[in-house]
Amino acid sequence: MSVCVLGSINLDHFMLVDTLPRAGETLAATRTFQAPGGKGANQAIAAARTGIPTRMIGAVGDDAAGRVLRDYLGSNGVDVSDVAILESQLTGAAYVTLSTAGENHIIVAPNANARLALPAGNVMHDARVALAQLETPVDIVARFFTHAAARGAICVLNAAPAVAAARTLFEGIDVLIVNQVELATFLSSDSVVSTPDDAAAARRLLVRPDQIAIVTLGSAGAVLVGRDRLIHVPAVVVREVVDTTGAGDCFCGVITALLSDGREWDDILQIANQAAAMCIQHEGAVSAKPANGIAVPA
Repeated sequence: MSVCVLGSINLDHFMLVDTLPRAGETLAATRTFQAPGGKGANQAIAAARTGIPTRMIGAVGDDAAGRVLRDYLGSNGVDVSDVAILESQLTGAAYVTLSTAGENHIIVAPNANARLALPAGNVMHDARVALAQLETPVDIVARFFTHAAARGAICVLNAAPAVAAARTLFEGIDVLIVNQVELATFLSSDSVVSTPDDAAAARRLLVRPDQIAIVTLGSAGAVLVGRDRLIHVPAVVVREVVDTTGAGDCFCGVITALLSDGREWDDILQIANQAAAMCIQHEGAVSAKPANGIAVPA
């Protein structure tokens, strides 16, 4: 049992404000800080903290941020042998405006992530599950899943951010994870799904009868949708929402790790929801809180 994650590695720059700015509005930040981020890195750390062996394929620049982030991944149990350091490139960066209500605006500068290439040889290293997102080039993600499927791995795509070209990936994956906004985008719908029953519309994205879609609905929990089944897991109630930035990444990483471990879907969804609930009670995309006997990011 092991996981291979292909994805982005960023340094996140946070600006805390009382309320998110309106169009054309200038606000003074109450505080600023930096933290490790990138959907790929966040999800790899989430998977590794469950105790499941996790390898990451990614790229950073040959700058100070790249060295720090690569070391940080390694210190959190992620195998970084396939995290490339690209000469004369900047490391990816994200600029996050975070309100006191825990809401955010995020702008991402891909930098080295846009130049990610697959390593030579056995990309998967016999990992049972392959996980990718869409902050790296779609053609690289497609090649990654082709390698993974050829070696019998389960292919999981977190289709975020929702880019139109990602539709070409859907036929080759086993599990699709989207939030309610991403689902609406891929369905070309003006209305965002908000209820578990409405999430059944994700079936329209399934190409094969054995595929599964998982839709996260924020405070309404998460829904697993298959051709002949629908499982709804309510959200975990928390006392205070501090930062929602990494909740979806935490959810995806834990799901992938538990899938590698052979858990049942009801169990997987419950634990992933609990992990995401812990995540939103802390600043930054990752931290180090354990829950329910399994180490997860919070």
